[in-house]
Amino acid sequence: VNHVLSYEQLFDTNVIGTAEVIRFALKNKLKPINFISSVAVCRGLQYQSTVLETEDIRKQWPVRGNGTAYAQGYATSKWAGEVLLKNFSEEFKLPVHVFRCGMILPHSQYVGEINTEDFFTRLIIGIIQTGIAPKSFYNVTNETGFKPHLDGLPVDFIADIIAKDSLIVGTGHATYHVANPSGNEAVDLDVILNWIERFGYKLHKIDHYDDWYQAFIKRLKRLSNLQKRYSPLNIVHKWEKQGEIEQEIRLDSTQFYQLVKQSTGCALPTINQDFFYKCLRDLCALNID
Repeated sequence: VNHVLSYEQLFDTNVIGTAEVIRFALKNKLKPINFISSVAVCRGLQYQSTVLETEDIRKQWPVRGNGTAYAQGYATSKWAGEVLLKNFSEEFKLPVHVFRCGMILPHSQYVGEINTEDFFTRLIIGIIQTGIAPKSFYNVTNETGFKPHLDGLPVDFIADIIAKDSLIVGTGHATYHVANPSGNEAVDLDVILNWIERFGYKLHKIDHYDDWYQAFIKRLKRLSNLQKRYSPLNIVHKWEKQGEIEQEIRLDSTQFYQLVKQSTGCALPTINQDFFYKCLRDLCALNID
């Protein structure tokens, strides 16, 4: 699904599609549903406290706006799907597990298994293509002092957890924040920039963020058509303002941690330099940088 698309454009796929899945699940014998949602449904809430997995999305968002900001249409379509599932789960005792995924990162082992379409990969490609980066992506002088971090998980780990959960006969409704906010506290986009340089790419870091952003756009526009295909040019407005790169709402992942422990007995994987180098090697293997 393209995050640039509006709610209206995603309505048939994400909302009507969810309604059809519910209809199938209710026919004859009840069938449990594992619904892949997004932490994007939490963004834009009018409070800064931690979002709990146990909160009712219908009370969090009784009505949701339909704006044009990046991924807002996508988030609203996922919100609508979650509301439908919550309603039918209560009405018909339909077992529903909602997995709100954060950043889904490349496969931890298979070479070349990287999503070149997602915003994180496009940003990394764009920085490498242009050779410039901001001195910092974050404004650390904000009122809260909160510095966002990358809470993503490898796609193979996420798929494994959801697959194992689907084999368990469950009841009721549960929501899981599929993220690792505590395990990746030391990793943010500034750290990623340093890793890019250590890998061997030369970057010129620009002191003033606005200057970098304008120069970034100009250089992206000068890329070849093939390079533009993988660049962040079409979504570059996502990085227009410093300090608004990542979500600032804190997510509670207590239930997800418990599910992981029950399923694997292991801790969540963390993003480290070795894993990111694997991602860069993936890009090299695809010859798109």
